[in-house]
Amino acid sequence: GPWLYLVMGPVHSKNVTVVWGETPGLQTLEQPRISRIGFRITWRRVDGRVGHPGHASSLASSKHVIRGLIPGTRYQVCVGEMVAAEHQLTCDVITTAEDVPGPPVTDSGSCSNQAPGTHWRCDVVWNAPKKAHGRITGYLVEWKDKEGYVLMESAVKGVLCEPRCYESQVVNFHPSEVCVSARTSAGLGWESCSPIHDVSERILAFFELRVVLIISVTLVSYQLGPAILKALLRCCIRGLYRHVEAEKQHPV
Repeated sequence: GPWLYLVMGPVHSKNVTVVWGETPGLQTLEQPRISRIGFRITWRRVDGRVGHPGHASSLASSKHVIRGLIPGTRYQVCVGEMVAAEHQLTCDVITTAEDVPGPPVTDSGSCSNQAPGTHWRCDVVWNAPKKAHGRITGYLVEWKDKEGYVLMESAVKGVLCEPRCYESQVVNFHPSEVCVSARTSAGLGWESCSPIHDVSERILAFFELRVVLIISVTLVSYQLGPAILKALLRCCIRGLYRHVEAEKQHPV
């Protein structure tokens, strides 16, 4: 079996340093030491896009830097002597770091009708990503339909929207969602999407809620009004009767 230990790190977005050595106490008399003719190291993507595995052979040292990796990808790295079989390799799995920004924190977008059936003004507000992995140089705002197709996009400069970012766009269609992604020198990052709500629908919903409350209060008052009035009259009559009785018992 494998008799080498493997240390991975530091792990960056496109490269990782691999260090290995002999594990103390694993070499026995029944397992004679193999003559050192160099080491070989292999790496392959565990999942994601299919590609050829990488390899490096005839390494005289016990340290190697693997370069050209894909950011945010899982890799299996194996190391052993040149003549070692596959089952004698020491392997470990690492995930390379992201080099693009994470998703921004996007609030719900909203649209208001500017011209009946032809133009809408749409707004969206968001916060910067929690993990930018660099300096944000701008944002990409995409307005999409219900099937996810981008109907219009706009670029926003990141330096003009701290701490909260805002974008307003006049469109000739009614979008279903808005997506925002940040950009750095490494490229465009992960997007964050939010559904679109109509401002008129929000106002109408608030108005409908007030109407429902008024109707409910009216119905309750209509149903309980006579009973409440009777209870108040009964209470007043009882109080007046007690007052008269008290006056009789304690004349002035």
